Amino acid sequence: KSLRPDFMTKFWDRSHQVATICAALTRMIPNLGIKADEAYTLGLFHNCGVPLMMQKFPKYIDVELLGRQVLQNETALSHEEKLYGTNHCVVGYFMARSWMISEEICDGILHHHDLENSPMNNNKTKVMVALLRLAIHYSDSYQRFAETFEWKAAKGNLLSYLGLTEAEYEEYRADIKEMLAEGI
Repeated sequence: KSLRPDFMTKFWDRSHQVATICAALTRMIPNLGIKADEAYTLGLFHNCGVPLMMQKFPKYIDVELLGRQVLQNETALSHEEKLYGTNHCVVGYFMARSWMISEEICDGILHHHDLENSPMNNNKTKVMVALLRLAIHYSDSYQRFAETFEWKAAKGNLLSYLGLTEAEYEEYRADIKEMLAEGI
């Protein structure tokens, strides 16, 4: 099944925006131990399983969009698994592995919706995923989407992984908003 060009344009625009925010955050937040290109790659490909899910399942709805719109007390990932028996993270993980992307980034793709419950032992990957989730949140915030249940539930842990205070979180949010307003 062929995907609509307008969807793919929006998909890659959003992926590029999240990736750019990820890379920018590596330069703003001290001592992360993550290179900008690693963060950019994770941001760009974190949802690479979505187009494949759309091809396989004709009624597939982008769960991040769904999560922003209707899910109040359930994660987008658990909702997706109920509907399809798998999720875009698993599909994206295997896709990234086939492209020979680093194991840390592949693990980040696999666990980007469920860092808190993931079995990952690699602290760098956990920090990368926390950075990605922050970038997604900043992107959503800039586009004036409401905070998701997933973000509200994970915010404290994510900021802790990144070593950020609430004040730093707000400061970086303002910096990213300004960067996006300037057209990146």
